[in-house]
Amino acid sequence: MEPKSHKVKVLQVCNIAPPPLSVSKYSTLPLTLFDLPYLIRPPAELLLFYTLQPIDHDYFLGTIVHKIKHSLSLTLQHWYPLSGTLSWPPQSNKPIITYNNGDSVRLTVAESSADFDHLSTSNYAKNVDELHHLMPQLMSINYSKKQVIPLLALQITLFPHKGVCIGVISNHAAMDGRAVSLFLTSWASVCRLGNEPAPSVSLLPTFDRQTIKDPNGLEKMYLEGLIRFVRSKSMSENDCNNWLLVSMSHKVSENSLMATFDLTNADIERLRRYWTLACKSTEIVLKSSSEGKEGHEAKPIKVSRFVLACAFTWICLTKTSYQHDEQAVVTSSSSTRDEQTSIVFLVDCRGRTDPPIPPTYIGNCCVPMKVSAKVLDIVSHENGIVVAVDCIVKAMRGLSVAVANDPELRLSRTLNTSPNYRTWSIAGSPQFGFCKIDFGFGRPKKFEFLSMARTGSILFSDSGNEGVAMEIGLVRRKQEMDSFAHQYFKGLHDLVCKSSL
Repeated sequence: MEPKSHKVKVLQVCNIAPPPLSVSKYSTLPLTLFDLPYLIRPPAELLLFYTLQPIDHDYFLGTIVHKIKHSLSLTLQHWYPLSGTLSWPPQSNKPIITYNNGDSVRLTVAESSADFDHLSTSNYAKNVDELHHLMPQLMSINYSKKQVIPLLALQITLFPHKGVCIGVISNHAAMDGRAVSLFLTSWASVCRLGNEPAPSVSLLPTFDRQTIKDPNGLEKMYLEGLIRFVRSKSMSENDCNNWLLVSMSHKVSENSLMATFDLTNADIERLRRYWTLACKSTEIVLKSSSEGKEGHEAKPIKVSRFVLACAFTWICLTKTSYQHDEQAVVTSSSSTRDEQTSIVFLVDCRGRTDPPIPPTYIGNCCVPMKVSAKVLDIVSHENGIVVAVDCIVKAMRGLSVAVANDPELRLSRTLNTSPNYRTWSIAGSPQFGFCKIDFGFGRPKKFEFLSMARTGSILFSDSGNEGVAMEIGLVRRKQEMDSFAHQYFKGLHDLVCKSSL
């Protein structure tokens, strides 16, 4: 599938700063043990499509863009570190975020001649190249004879008489998905209300690094691992520019397709029912955490929709990678049958630490959890869902911050961004609520997470479609996308048959 032709015309490039005298002249934030593994990861890139009819050039510039600029400035007085830059000064033992009075966020205003309906349609595979013109760039800045990298850049693009698209790119070392969602929700709230309201406490960010503790010295391990990586790339760890520019070097495969797969509330309930029936047939029942304690009766646990979705996606991905059903694996060599398949998902540590990290903490605050099983067990029609759910639940049950902060896992996930046929990563969460972000012109018609094209991750997100529990997004070449789609829809069809038994 060749990308459709399109043209983008840049109308304005603005630098939006917090209101004068609203913040201090200078402040710094060090990167924490949660941030460092993301220092060389690709930036987070997302797109929000909004339908606006009718909308012409004059209304767009005179009304919408004016509101966007004004509300962004007001929002940045509370989020001012995002106006700053990331650097690694020679006198610092690790990278820092620096805000100077007058720092700003780059906002690009553009107009596109591309097909809005095509780009914003759900469940339609489209070429990733069709979306890049809607995304701003994080461009390095010469500051005091050194280069620094901005943390955030934004773009609003007009599709005449159709709608607008808001593109967001953020340096991943500065904040995770939950933090990006909170920023956009806060900004949208100010824009929607149209004045300078007292911000809701739930939308006020905290950047306090004192809440992040490192009793096991993980920060030092991450720094040493990153230095080894830079040396392996024939770079000098003393060259700050190289450190920062590595994150921008992850390329997108040509002719990659992006597609979204709905998982409805009905699908989740069928998964839950089928899992329950499979547990009974295999005589495996996951018990609650009170099992074995005196005075407590063991009861089957209630499996969350995330666990069920994660297990189902894991099965589809594993079958796709082998392009066979389980019978082909059974009849293959013993070495293939014993191969491990793994899935990695992120666990938010806000509220899990002692003392707890606030839910409005802005930075990175997630750790990866890796779950593995034999390929043969996962692709089994009879008990694949039981094995997958069992592995995920046991891993989450045994979660502690000490266990989750596995340096080897975090570094291996950080330094390897290519999709692997044995291991896949889940990004995002339906709880982030990107499809609820309303700037005053309704909820998004479509949310896209363009970073998948660079990382190979699978996205879990909420949906704007009624009855849809979550959307599962991925970027793959056409052959692999078709194979995944076949396994996905076949799996959902089988659920309809099996869950009704």
